Amino acid sequence: VTRVRVTLNGIIHTCFNDLDIMLVAPSGQSLVLMSDVGGCNGIGNATNLTFDDLAPATLSPASTPPTAFSSRPVNNAPGDPFPAPAPVPSGATNLSAFQGIDPNGDWKLYIVDDQTGDMGSMRDGWTLDLVTTTQVCNTSPMTPSSGGAAARLRTSSLTSWPAHADGSAARWRAPSAPPSGCAATASRSSI
Repeated sequence: VTRVRVTLNGIIHTCFNDLDIMLVAPSGQSLVLMSDVGGCNGIGNATNLTFDDLAPATLSPASTPPTAFSSRPVNNAPGDPFPAPAPVPSGATNLSAFQGIDPNGDWKLYIVDDQTGDMGSMRDGWTLDLVTTTQVCNTSPMTPSSGGAAARLRTSSLTSWPAHADGSAARWRAPSAPPSGCAATASRSSI
């Protein structure tokens, strides 16, 4: 995995500040995507909320996000507990914490409302976007045309799929291994 992006599709809550949301990879690596941010407006508009290390902003504790918003992960109050079966959150602060891991298996999203009195739902499930990179090798010698260093070609695949609205895990299976003799595979998959 070289890049991860998560979108909550149609999340509705009257007080986003009450939500603690954590992503867990098949390896067990975890990241709190948001905690104690997003404001409390009492209205509960549906929002498509994307978490991306390249987002231009972060959620604020004082203001509710618009109906579509991209944010870098922000854990405003580290130490919020997630009940079992969720793992204890790691200290990771960016989605780059998932770089280099094997993406195969179940990715899980845990959402906790840590206060009483407000309510919400996630109307349209969540989407996990993974970018993976596979190095391609050449079985015969490469000769650079201008006397430069030998080149290595890289291919990327972007995998995106909606997880289930009931909160069950998204499962990703990498493309089959390249055949022997240095070939490469790259694909885009949806489940």
